[in-house]
Amino acid sequence: MSPVILFGVVFINLALIAYTAGMFGVYRRRRATGFVLGAFAAAVTFDVLATGCMVAGSRRPWFSPHGIVGYLALVVMVVAVSRLWGLRRQGRDVEIPDPLRGFLRVAYVVWLIAYAIGVALAMAR
Repeated sequence: MSPVILFGVVFINLALIAYTAGMFGVYRRRRATGFVLGAFAAAVTFDVLATGCMVAGSRRPWFSPHGIVGYLALVVMVVAVSRLWGLRRQGRDVEIPDPLRGFLRVAYVVWLIAYAIGVALAMAR
């Protein structure tokens, strides 16, 4: 495994941990706390770094089925986290509306599907 791909694997696992921590925070507190916003900001950062490493280190085409699902998951998460950060304009620790919590849940599930596909492909090699 190339070092670039190895860094991508580390970053994608860090993203998984941060997304999961953020989701636990959302469902436990139901507020856009500093912890929740920080966890999601870190997760998106790790996710972008992981995606860049995976693209740079892979010999496969950028637009493979897994790549498309991964890009979609990243875009959906960026939109969800952007909407979550948009709540900050309303004040600190503002309550997260039900539709946004639902959207975050869907974005997380889409991201987990992309993650699981990546793990399955890596194990198949």
